[in-house]
Amino acid sequence: MNGVLYSAEEIEKGYASLERTLAPIEHPQDSQGNFISALDPIAIHNFHGGAFNQNVTRENGRVSIDKIINVQEALKSERGKRLLDRIDEIETSESPRPIHTSVCVFLDREKTDGPMTNAAGQEYSWIAKNMVFDHDAILLDSVGAAQPGQGVGIAVNAEGKEFQVEQALVTIDADDFGEMSHSDIRDALESAINVPPLSGGWVVDIFEDRVIYSVDDQFFSAPYIMDGRKAQIVGIPLPVERDVAYIPQTNTQGDLMKELILNALKAANIETEGFSDSELFAKYNALQVNQESSDDKGASDDKATGAEVIANALKPFMEKLEGLEAKLNAADDQEIEKYAAIVANSDKYPGIDAESAKKLGVDMLKTMAANCGTAYGVPLTIVNGKSDDEAYDMPA
Repeated sequence: MNGVLYSAEEIEKGYASLERTLAPIEHPQDSQGNFISALDPIAIHNFHGGAFNQNVTRENGRVSIDKIINVQEALKSERGKRLLDRIDEIETSESPRPIHTSVCVFLDREKTDGPMTNAAGQEYSWIAKNMVFDHDAILLDSVGAAQPGQGVGIAVNAEGKEFQVEQALVTIDADDFGEMSHSDIRDALESAINVPPLSGGWVVDIFEDRVIYSVDDQFFSAPYIMDGRKAQIVGIPLPVERDVAYIPQTNTQGDLMKELILNALKAANIETEGFSDSELFAKYNALQVNQESSDDKGASDDKATGAEVIANALKPFMEKLEGLEAKLNAADDQEIEKYAAIVANSDKYPGIDAESAKKLGVDMLKTMAANCGTAYGVPLTIVNGKSDDEAYDMPA
């Protein structure tokens, strides 16, 4: 794998070092993205999910390991909870997602005289020697170098015993299936975000030209295209923040229409109390017919009266519409002020002041503000201990 030959002889010498090693959720990394030992304190704090390796055996060229999971320990972290969910999926679902695994090993590399090829036709330039295994990671969001189709991964049945998983690759013409369902698109995107160099994750939301996915409680937005039945990420994923709002509904289109009909009938001195919606609608239609008949007779006074009735009926509706438009404009102005301050006070966009930022529009400002990060404990509008409006007291 990866241009290195792991010979059967060297595996035989070193596989037993996997006994009672940790099984972190993903390969542990430090803050700079460097891979570290599963025994490192940072790895234990951030990647441990309550699992470790036990009962390591090797038979017929295959190494088998029991993954022991302390459920109480797993429930203490989000990674551990997700691991338990995926185990439950394997036990209960008819088509569970496979769980990949991947080992981390310390070794000496012996360079060959030149490129060589093993019995499987794979090329290598190095030979692994003196292997000591650090951990066997459980991969929930990424793909291992060796995959379940090659017999590497986790699969248990309801009795907790190992069973053989058979996979078949079938070539299918996409045209045979017509349009893709929402579920098909989601599955295709799940596969796309798990292809290196992306770090994996799971789909949260799908839009026409971008997908929102989550990795370790961080949300990312990435542009994508569909190539037949395959999704392809075509841009750099950007970190975003989830912002959900529920706006009170002051009225509905049906309510406004009913109010319009009632006002028109009352203006024409027609009784409205005690009638059903369908009866009120019939009275309104009859009123319109009578007004049209009067217009046909050419009576200008009647025309003026009819126009006045309609104008009076529409007046409350137009006033409410104008008020709603004013509220929406005010809300947009508040959002523009808020996000313009964040963009202007961030070092992500040097040279853009608040007044210039306001001209970009609320949608563009939201996107730019989402890339400005979060100053934990201090509002983003605070710069050098000062605010545009008032003094800010640091929280205790």
